[in-house]
Amino acid sequence: MLAFVLTNFTEDLWAILWSYYPRALGRPNSEMSTTIGILISLVLAVMAWRNKRWFKFISEVATEVSQVTWPTRAETRAATIVVVVLTIICSIILAIMDLFWSNVTDWLYSL
Repeated sequence: MLAFVLTNFTEDLWAILWSYYPRALGRPNSEMSTTIGILISLVLAVMAWRNKRWFKFISEVATEVSQVTWPTRAETRAATIVVVVLTIICSIILAIMDLFWSNVTDWLYSL
């Protein structure tokens, strides 16, 4: 994940810098930015692996994530339906309130 993020960041940064300094940097290409992103992520991974505090933290995070009970597909679908229905209901209520207050303010300004 870190390599993916750093690869895209490096590619975007290279494109931005290339727009200001085209001759000094050369044309941006995805192979170079992919290589730079992967190398940076490998260096950071090795640094995190060797640091005892970071390694302990990452190990604890992995342990906690392994203990999480993830919802099933049916539970996720049901929760999504509830969210969509409640969003529609709230939108309708807000639209009615907006229409009401719009009419009230129009009436007050017409006085």
